[in-house]
Parts: sequence; structure tokens; C-alpha cells
Amino acid sequence: RWSGEKIAFTISIGVAQISEKTESVAAIMERVDSALYAAKSAGRNRVVVGHPVSGSIRPHSTPTPL
Repeated sequence: RWSGEKIAFTISIGVAQISEKTESVAAIMERVDSALYAAKSAGRNRVVVGHPVSGSIRPHSTPTPL
């Protein structure tokens, strides 16, 4: 609460794994960006992981109400 007002918010997170085979910072950022937009598209309160080897994007966990 802020000054007696309830403040509601949601969060979407995109993450990417880094390995020895990671090509560049740009490649990492592309996976993170894709994962973030996948999380936003899937709904609220999501974490999505972009994997370096397959390039796939998958939800990391089931959303939990805050």
C-alpha cells in the first residue's frame, strides 16, 4: 500500500542461459528479448527461458498470483 492505496502490478521476465558456445552479446540479447515477449504473450507473472543450444523458448514456471 502507498498512502492507503493498494498498488497492483504484474511482471514478465525473459532470461537466457550463457555457455562457452555463446556467440556474442547480441545473440544473448536476442534470446532474452524473444523470451521476454513470449512471457508477455503468455500472460501475466511469467518467466520464460531462451535456451542457447536449441534456440527454443519455453515457460520456466507456472504463474503464481502475487
